[in-house]
Amino acid sequence: MNEKKDNVISFRGTSQFQIGIVICVIIFVYVLFRLLSYLTSESITVYEVKDGTIVTDHNYRALILRQEELIHADMDGYVYYFATSGGRVGVKSLIYAVDETGSIVNDLLASGGGMEKISDSSFQATENAMATFVGEYQDSAFQKTYLFKDRLLDSLNALQVDALMHKHRKEIKKAQSENTYHSYYPPHPGLVSYMVDGMEDVTASDFNPVVFTKGTKESNVKSKTQIDAGDVAYKLITSDDWNMVVPVDRSLMEELGDDRNVKVTFESDGNSAWASVSYLERDEVPYLVLSLDDSMERYVDQRFVNIELMLEEKSGLKIPNSSIVKKTFFTVPKSYFLQGDNTKEMGVLVRKESGRESEFVIPTIYKETKKAYYIDDETVAEGDELISPDSLATYKVGTTTDDLDGVYNVNKGYAVFKQIEPIQRNEDYTIIRTGTSYGLALYDRIVLQGDKVKENEIIYN
Repeated sequence: MNEKKDNVISFRGTSQFQIGIVICVIIFVYVLFRLLSYLTSESITVYEVKDGTIVTDHNYRALILRQEELIHADMDGYVYYFATSGGRVGVKSLIYAVDETGSIVNDLLASGGGMEKISDSSFQATENAMATFVGEYQDSAFQKTYLFKDRLLDSLNALQVDALMHKHRKEIKKAQSENTYHSYYPPHPGLVSYMVDGMEDVTASDFNPVVFTKGTKESNVKSKTQIDAGDVAYKLITSDDWNMVVPVDRSLMEELGDDRNVKVTFESDGNSAWASVSYLERDEVPYLVLSLDDSMERYVDQRFVNIELMLEEKSGLKIPNSSIVKKTFFTVPKSYFLQGDNTKEMGVLVRKESGRESEFVIPTIYKETKKAYYIDDETVAEGDELISPDSLATYKVGTTTDDLDGVYNVNKGYAVFKQIEPIQRNEDYTIIRTGTSYGLALYDRIVLQGDKVKENEIIYN
C-alpha cells in the first residue's frame, strides 16, 4: 500500500506577534512616563471664579473715655454689693450696704446668693424672655447672645436682691434701727462699674498719649469685704455718650476723606456700631476720635478694647491672590489696526525687521484703552514695523510697553492669560471688576498657582 500523503502544509511564522508586543511595550512606556511625570511634577489646582465681597478693615487698640463719677464710702464697715457690674440703675436701685458689725453681711454671704423661692410671675417672665430669644436666634447675629445674657443676669440679680432682702428683712430692720446697717443708692441714674484705674476724669481733649504704651493699673473695688470711709465704693457712668481714641497714620485719614461716620466692630464679641468721626493731634501724632451713643454697657469694665474699622466694602468677582501674575505687553496705537478682507477681527500689517515685505496678522488683544491695544509677542516681535493702513506711517513694536495683572484661564484645557482690573484686595483674595472686555467671567476656571505655569501650557485637571 502506498503511504498516505501528509496534506499539512507548514508556513513560515509571521511577525504579527512580535509587532503586538512592541506596541504594548510602547504603550506601557508612555503610560509609565505620564505617571512618573504626574508624580514628580508640582500639582496644579484649578479654581472656579465666583462672586464675592471684601471689606477693608483696620485693626486698632482703642482707649475708651466716658463720663464717669467715683462714688466714695462715708463710713467704715463690712460691705455687701447688690448691683451687678454693667447693670443700669436708677436712684431707687440698691447698690451696696455697709454693716458696721458684720453680722448681716455674714448672713448674706452665707446665703450664697441663692433664692429659696421664685414667684410664679417672675419665673414666667424669665421663661417668656428665654423663649423669645430662642425663637428669634440667628447665627449671623450671635453677638445678641451676650446682650441677652447680660439682661438675664440683671433680672436674676434683681430677683436675688428681693429674695435676700425678704429673707433677712427682720435682721436688716433691727440693724437699721440700731444704726449699724446702711443701704446706699446712686445719686443719679446710670451704669454701675467696680473697675477703677485713675482715668475716670480723663477726656478726649486732655488724655496723655503715654497711656497707649504704659497702660493703666486697674483694681476691682468689689473684691473687698471691708471698706473704709473715703474709699471708692463704685463707679457710676452717667451718660450713654462715650468716645474711643485711636492713634492712626495720616494715610487712614486720607482714606476716610470726608466721611463723618464709620462702622466699628468689637473683636471681643463681634458686636458692631456706627460712630461719628473727628480728629485731634498730640505731639504731631494724629488720633481718631470715635463718638458713640450706644453699646457702652458691654464694655463698662474695659479701658481698652480691640476694634476693627470697616471702611469700605467692594463686590465683584473674587479670586485668590496666588492666581495673580504680571505680564508685559506691547501697547500699539489703535490707528495701526484694521479689519482684514475675510474676517471681522482686528489685525495689523507687519513688516519684519529682516525683510521688506508686509503681511497681515491677527494678534490676541488683551486690553483696550482709548488710544491703544495691548498685544503680546505671539504674532509680532520687538523691532517689527507696523504699517498704518491710512497714512503708510510706521510704528516700531516695543516702543511702548506696559504691565498687566492677570490670571491664567484654563477653560479650554491650556493656560490662557486674561487681564484683570483689581478694585479691592486683602491678604488672601482680590475683588476684580466684572464685565471687562478680554477679561474673566463668572464661573471661569483659572490656575490657583499662577506662578507655576506658563502660557499655553496644557493643564491636566
